[in-house]
Amino acid sequence: MKEKIENAFLLAAVAWCGAEVMALEIMGTRVIAPLYGAGLFIWTALIAVTLLSLAAGYSLGGRWADRGRGTATVFLVLAICAGWLALLPFVSRPVMENAMGLGMRGGAFLSAALLFAAPLALLGAVGPLAIKTLSSRLEIVGRRVGFVYALSTVGSFIGAVAVGFFLIPALGLRAIVFSMAAVNGGLAGAYFLFHKRPAGFLPLLFAAALIAALFIPRPEPGQPGETVLYRGQSLFGQITVLDRPEDRLLMLDGILQSGVSKPEYLSCFEYAPAMVSLALAYRRGLRDVLMIGMGGGVIATPLRRLGIRTDAVDIDPRMDLLAKKYFATPEGPGRFFAEDGRTHLERSEEKYDAVFIDVYSGESTPAHLCSVEAFRAAKARLKPEGLLILNFLGKREGEPEAAMTRAVGRTLLEVFGQAWLHDDGAGDGFNNLLFVAFDRSRDMDLSAPVPMAENCRAAVGRMLRQRSAVARQGLLLSDDYNPVDHLDWKAREKWRAQTVAWLGSAAVLGAW
Repeated sequence: MKEKIENAFLLAAVAWCGAEVMALEIMGTRVIAPLYGAGLFIWTALIAVTLLSLAAGYSLGGRWADRGRGTATVFLVLAICAGWLALLPFVSRPVMENAMGLGMRGGAFLSAALLFAAPLALLGAVGPLAIKTLSSRLEIVGRRVGFVYALSTVGSFIGAVAVGFFLIPALGLRAIVFSMAAVNGGLAGAYFLFHKRPAGFLPLLFAAALIAALFIPRPEPGQPGETVLYRGQSLFGQITVLDRPEDRLLMLDGILQSGVSKPEYLSCFEYAPAMVSLALAYRRGLRDVLMIGMGGGVIATPLRRLGIRTDAVDIDPRMDLLAKKYFATPEGPGRFFAEDGRTHLERSEEKYDAVFIDVYSGESTPAHLCSVEAFRAAKARLKPEGLLILNFLGKREGEPEAAMTRAVGRTLLEVFGQAWLHDDGAGDGFNNLLFVAFDRSRDMDLSAPVPMAENCRAAVGRMLRQRSAVARQGLLLSDDYNPVDHLDWKAREKWRAQTVAWLGSAAVLGAW
């Protein structure tokens, strides 16, 4: 009977460790994203660190097993992992800040290694220890090895689905990490108490303390005069609404997405009123617009205040609520669709005078929304005289930052007859570039008034006057070949560094 209970403890640990490995890998991207982004580099860093750590853990576990270490070592490993996980909220910020000097790729990899390699390696050691303990008879070794790997893999599946689909948006990182550490401590304590070892009370007390800590209020870090009105994890990143004396900002994974000046609650960045002004200048009698990317509603607000029907699409359903609650975006005219922008373009049958594309996941441009197929889907949503306006953050000149700018322009010309590039005239600067694409030639009419903050008027005027015809050069972006992460990584790195320098790493990272 005692052997069966011992094996039950061991198998429960195997399944739990499998779940924990995947949970740490997925959560690791969210821990690092506010300072390093949420694109291909982050996932590559976490996957690489996970694989290397598990390889080291398998080797370590095999050596321990050959030296006679058994089930007790498995639960000692869980107790150590509990302590490590409990420290993550307190050490993650200094670790990531000190790694920033290595750049986006190097810093992300080093941060992932320092924060997650040790617990992942320890969890990887559990499998070989369990196999050695359970395989006492040679004739059933294969069966037992297969069962241990299957159980661990099922645990990984459950952990990935639970954390990725449900727990991150429902609980947040701190609650998940502390809960995982508490489960580790609870399993270790229960096992040692079952073997009448008084030291088993320690991990149980530690687990209880972690659960209690979840109910202790946490002060949000920031600079004087700043207030975090909202911070939460969604399925698509960490969302922060930061209130400051003269403006209010929306950030996703530590990158500015939009902001408004107070008290008029109009965009404090010139690109939003410039996009609206361009739509009115190139398309007389603008009546209806489809906007891909809601953000803080800084484009929808002036359009709806002018009475233009504005349908907005955003993959995150919270964006519509946040835009209305914190950024004074009007209810209508127009609807909100909570779905992927590309999906909506391909499924919808509505026709519009203009389609706006202003979509970023943190600082990353979603590849599937800047391909020739995506632009064809957008064109299908346009009326005969309709136009497409695309906001892109980058450079007009200089390598390698301008490569992505040329590629976007080249791809637009594959779909539309003409494309113009508007910016503020800083040819070698790093800023918002506005592409306008349509089929038939037309003049600009700059007489239509657009609601905008006073501090934006001069810059908007420059963006309207400073235009150049897009040349048919650069890479053609398609669903098959679209190396967005490699073409504009320097631009994204600069954007993130500027945000951290402006707001401070404390406001960007937040408390968790």
